[in-house]
Amino acid sequence: MTVSILNICKMCITTYTKKLKEEGVTDEEIIEILSIIDLVGGLNHFNNGLMIKPPQK
Repeated sequence: MTVSILNICKMCITTYTKKLKEEGVTDEEIIEILSIIDLVGGLNHFNNGLMIKPPQK
């Protein structure tokens, strides 16, 4: 689901959403999934923009 959303693959997003609903995942839970994907993706862009690197040991 994450890769499909980040790549904006409408066919894949539709397919995964349908499968999630078939498994009993609610609309609210799907929104939570999308929110997490958006948050983590945004943090990646933020870190890359500021050229933040992981701490060195």
